[in-house]
Amino acid sequence: MLSWEDLNKSGAKISVTQGTTMDTYVSARLNKAEILRFPSNGESVAAFQSGRVNVVSLFHPPLIAMRKKIGRGQIVLPSPIRQSASSAGVRMEADKRWRDWVNTSIAYYYNTGQTQVWYEQFLQEFGVDPSSVPAIRREQW
Repeated sequence: MLSWEDLNKSGAKISVTQGTTMDTYVSARLNKAEILRFPSNGESVAAFQSGRVNVVSLFHPPLIAMRKKIGRGQIVLPSPIRQSASSAGVRMEADKRWRDWVNTSIAYYYNTGQTQVWYEQFLQEFGVDPSSVPAIRREQW
């Protein structure tokens, strides 16, 4: 398994989308690598496609789309894996029943594996073999 330290070396060129969480994380962790910042995911991917960088740091969906579109690249989760919770925004209200129902539902679908099932169905509809990309459930990493 590739580690973040494997990427933290002179000669490593990494593209990130400027101002994103990945930009902040990679910049703090990889002080020896050359980090190129681009205004959009598309431009970060174009830098990889053109050979200007040898690594793109993005989250799952754009990486999967990139690999499918350009026909090359490998999706890797460097260790230690940096995970962050996904979230859903709801309007703040005095009555918290709706918010609590949303939280409970999201937790239920995650814990039962349903979110992974939906993700794999999406990948198949997109023409991607689910076994060729990392799972979205951390328990399956």
